[in-house]
Amino acid sequence: MEAVAVAFAILFVLLFLELPIAFGMALVGTGGFAYIVGLEPALHMVGTLASASVLNYDLAVLPLFVLMGNFVAQSRISQDLYDASNSFVGH
Repeated sequence: MEAVAVAFAILFVLLFLELPIAFGMALVGTGGFAYIVGLEPALHMVGTLASASVLNYDLAVLPLFVLMGNFVAQSRISQDLYDASNSFVGH
């Protein structure tokens, strides 16, 4: 139970130092895992998890979806679609 309290305290300190939440959680999680099983397995897990996340197809389509949304927003198609649906439904 002490380890959990220390981990939360370290996480909150990192967040108050304006470290992004993802990096703070990654550091605390890796440190906690290294505390439990050792440094070498923890670093191996980080490398394996990072490569598995990058090569995952489901996550690879997210940047393309955001890019498509930016194209739609810049071309003003979204405003035209909103105006058309508002003319049909809105009063």
